[in-house]
Amino acid sequence: MSTRKKIKVEDVTKVFTNNKGEQQQALAGVDLTVFDTEFICLLGASGCGKTTLLNLMAGFESISSGTIYIDDKPVGSPQPQYQTIFQNYGLFPWRTVEENIEYGLEVQGVSLAERRKIAANYMEMVGLEKFRHSHPHQLSGGMQQRVAIARALAVEPEVLFMDEPFGALDALTRFRMQEEITRIWQENKQTIVFVTHDIDEAVFLADRIFIMSPYPGRIKTVVPVPIGRPRDRTDYDFIKIRDRIYGEFKLTVKKELDYYI
Repeated sequence: MSTRKKIKVEDVTKVFTNNKGEQQQALAGVDLTVFDTEFICLLGASGCGKTTLLNLMAGFESISSGTIYIDDKPVGSPQPQYQTIFQNYGLFPWRTVEENIEYGLEVQGVSLAERRKIAANYMEMVGLEKFRHSHPHQLSGGMQQRVAIARALAVEPEVLFMDEPFGALDALTRFRMQEEITRIWQENKQTIVFVTHDIDEAVFLADRIFIMSPYPGRIKTVVPVPIGRPRDRTDYDFIKIRDRIYGEFKLTVKKELDYYI
């Protein structure tokens, strides 16, 4: 892992106004650093602000206070070198697999011949070359997610933001996609910020895990995952880290219950 800072979040707060005109604080005083080519997971229960924090880093929402930098430049609107992959895939139903993967390149003005060449490379990388002329409705959930990943990678992004991308998949497909994104990341060496509420998934994927607590969202603990790859979920070191994180969550849940009681 590089020691060069890629993303810097400093004292970030986010406040929303609800439909009653009341202000609700989603994030408070969030600080984190992501290094170049690092794979991090934002881990926490629903409502802790994981997705909000990711959207702020990706430029989809504006911060209320604090600063976010990528490559020492303040984050504004979304940029093509920073791609986001959502849980709902975001594929165009009228486009084939090949045409979906080409979309970002088309927007950038890349020629048809070059687009086809690049798309072919990424279809092969995610194992979809036999489905190039298929439409999204003809694919399984896991295959659709692979198309979304290939489309994001085709524009050669420096950062991938991933918002619970495997959350809607069955357990076996989810395991395969975790292995797939690990392989792709090792080949391409992007910086990845991955949102999840699944402890096992975070330990399997991440170099470091940022555990978030809610109401408002904060970084509670940062857990390094000093385990080699590929990772074995039955390995003692894997289980030890997973149990440590589970213990952190038990404490967080207890504090929330005490607060409401």
